Amino acid sequence: DIGPYDRSNLETALDGLRLLPQDGKQPASSNPELLGLAFWAARQRPDEEEFGLEWRIRKKVYKRAVDFTMEGVQAAIAVAERDLAERTEGEETTFPLADWWLRDVGIDPAQRKSLGRHVAAEPVPKPEWETVLRSVGDPLDKVRPEIEKLMRRQRRYADATGDFFYLVRTACNFGMRLLEKGPETERAARGRLAVSLAAQALGRDRTDVFAWSLMRDALAASGRMADAELAGWEAVRRFPENVQWRTQLASMLATDAGKAQEAVSLLRETAELFPAEPRARALLATVLADDLRRVEEARETLKEAIDMGVADDAILGLARKLERGSSLRGAGSRPQVVESDADVLELPSGAARRQLFLYETGAIDKEAMRALLAELPTDGYAVYLANRVGLSDAPLDTNFALAFEDALRKAEPSAWRTLLARARPSEKAIVMEALDGAVDMKGVDGSATDGAEIDTAVAMDDDLVRARSDSRPGSAVRNARFRTLQGALRQQGGREDRRIRLLRDFAASTLSSGSVVSLLAA
Repeated sequence: DIGPYDRSNLETALDGLRLLPQDGKQPASSNPELLGLAFWAARQRPDEEEFGLEWRIRKKVYKRAVDFTMEGVQAAIAVAERDLAERTEGEETTFPLADWWLRDVGIDPAQRKSLGRHVAAEPVPKPEWETVLRSVGDPLDKVRPEIEKLMRRQRRYADATGDFFYLVRTACNFGMRLLEKGPETERAARGRLAVSLAAQALGRDRTDVFAWSLMRDALAASGRMADAELAGWEAVRRFPENVQWRTQLASMLATDAGKAQEAVSLLRETAELFPAEPRARALLATVLADDLRRVEEARETLKEAIDMGVADDAILGLARKLERGSSLRGAGSRPQVVESDADVLELPSGAARRQLFLYETGAIDKEAMRALLAELPTDGYAVYLANRVGLSDAPLDTNFALAFEDALRKAEPSAWRTLLARARPSEKAIVMEALDGAVDMKGVDGSATDGAEIDTAVAMDDDLVRARSDSRPGSAVRNARFRTLQGALRQQGGREDRRIRLLRDFAASTLSSGSVVSLLAA
């Protein structure tokens, strides 16, 4: 929506869509390039002249039958409108160029719903998939065929329309419920089916955090603990602004992977980055007391949360349990984890994020980092990582995340202006969050700088003004990730550079898309 692409990328994308194979059997709505134009018009909002130029080029090249063009345009618009309505929760149901495009192919916008096929398929109706979802606790041999049949229908709809929302949502809902229900004897088999569902979701949308969470838990349930850790660290890398993915990974490390000390280190860092979140402190006390038998440290952790005023009912309950000498996890038994000899995932960015954590917490040295960097594929995240740990031979820091961190630490208007001059749209949105969250940041010389002063100094920057006033769907104002980041930045407590670290990791979170090809064969 606000992504880091200039116009040359649009041309490349549309050319690539045109080259996708067509078997002649798919309906008009499956035309990839028409869908590409529709999504561009709905999300990026080009003006009529800009869009018309691209459309006329394609229309002239194709020279297809009028009825095919009418069907294709109508169906592509319908899919883009459905996506728009879902992303804006019904606030917007169409986009400005839809009517213009319909008229250009000879369709009266007021009559389009009665003309031909509106979409090539429909997603599985909610009552149908809810019925199957309610039966997911039945024996796996009985429920598996129903789930697979349901997913085939959702895949057909996604293939025909380019709308993968329903496929991803269904895969995640069923995968998570599979892991929650059923007998313990089916745990590994249910985990393997859930891995398949998570792979289908990530194959369509690798930015869906629930799909990454499902992949982590499904791999753990199926006994593939090394792979589960990779998926967990990849979720932390991709969504550093959200405390949930950190605590879930730490819980898995302690209870399933037998890495309680690593979980403690992760939870201490998490409590530092998110000082107002009680969950990390509660889990930290639990791991210290139950897994490492360090009861006094657990007691001190809970006391600190109470003294800071961030204790919730769960922390108060744990404190009472500790005084009684009870186990903090309670009487529930842990599932038995049996390591699988299945192939290991190829997820280098997740492995790199874990290695960075181990390096920054002192668990490994610089030589171990150097060895990892030698094996990593060369992408934005690898370059960033090398610079971050001081192992890059490059004379300049060309990476936005590094320049962004430098500007944060300097906290000078000139540094922000330099950064904005070469920032892409999504990067400008990150800068906006930094300016809004830069409260009493300190420069490298130790002098305090009020974030409001920086904000005022760059407020007249034309690009920044446009970005601030952007009300398009998916803009920073309406983006859930930015809202979560904003909430984390507003928390009080932690070290002085806590906000800088959060913003730095957020800026670096999209540097590598991470290969999910191997997930499809998982």
